[in-house]
Amino acid sequence: MSELRINGFAQTKKILGELIPFIRFKELQAKALYDAAELLSKKKVQELSKKDRSKLVGYISVIQSENYSTKHKRSKDELKRILDLTP
Repeated sequence: MSELRINGFAQTKKILGELIPFIRFKELQAKALYDAAELLSKKKVQELSKKDRSKLVGYISVIQSENYSTKHKRSKDELKRILDLTP
C-alpha cells in the first residue's frame, strides 16, 4: 500500500479518472471523490448552488462511510449546516 498526495481538484479529478478502472478496493469512495473533485474544479465552494452543495454533502457522506479510519465522522445534518444548507 502506498500514499500519494495530489494538490488541486482538477489534478485530483484527472488522476482519479485514470485510476478508477483499476481500483477494486474502495471503488465507491474513489467515484464519489472524482464526482466531488469535478464539481469543485469548476467553482469555488462559495459559488456553488444549493443543489451542488447538496450533491457535495452526498459525496462527502459516501467518502466518510467508506473510510474506516475516520475518527470523527460528520453527520449529513452537520455537513449541511457547514455548507449553509439549513432552512
